[in-house]
Amino acid sequence: MNWLELTNRLKAICEAYPDGLHVKITYGKQSFSFHELNEVSSASIIKIPLVLAVMKRIQDNQIQLTDTRKVKETVKGAGILAYLHQAKEFSLHDIMKLAIIVSDNTASNLLIDEVGFEEVNALAQQVGAPSTVLLRKFMSRNRMRDNFTTAADMITWLQLIGEANPHFTEESRRHVYGMLYDQQFKNLLGGRIDEFGEVQIASKSGDNTGIEHDVAIFSIGQERLYIAVLTQNLDYAAPVISDIGEACATFLQSVIQP
Repeated sequence: MNWLELTNRLKAICEAYPDGLHVKITYGKQSFSFHELNEVSSASIIKIPLVLAVMKRIQDNQIQLTDTRKVKETVKGAGILAYLHQAKEFSLHDIMKLAIIVSDNTASNLLIDEVGFEEVNALAQQVGAPSTVLLRKFMSRNRMRDNFTTAADMITWLQLIGEANPHFTEESRRHVYGMLYDQQFKNLLGGRIDEFGEVQIASKSGDNTGIEHDVAIFSIGQERLYIAVLTQNLDYAAPVISDIGEACATFLQSVIQP
């Protein structure tokens, strides 16, 4: 499958679901977009910029990966910290990792306490992801506020992790990429891809009522494909996202083995 064939396949999927599907996919200088600038409720994929904001502080030597923080307040939903009885103190590295690999809401709120809403939103402006806005904690009862992003912004965040850039060092990027690679929930974009195959997946999903998102870096060797699929009020969203992931994996494999 070449790039034209991939984009034709993606167009067919997107045109079958003209409402509620937001997509951006990039490979090198080539890009496919569909409603990529539409702002949607972010659910847990906004944990990627949150973790990057903490990593920026670590990179600037304001805090360290090994610094520990105590869990004083827990929230339920995704994650494990709210269900543990003895473990109450964790390194920032482990808190960030829990926020990503099991989407832990308590860990994510600890990270918000660490850097604050303003710092995450300021970083979004600095890196060129202007529609990414963090306004409330996870599992907050404040329904008057929400967190937002776009498919285009999420590609920007992924490329900050996967590509050399002036904002993050190679070491910082490697740490965050490793967290995404260790993701425990790969059933959306990676749903039809052999877990032990040649396509490596570093990803973060997010869901809420009427929302199903997944963003990922697919790679084989040095070849990388950046994928953001956000859905809103889309029936059967999971198989649609998996269709896109399968097509992207087939393309990447064709690049390696034409």
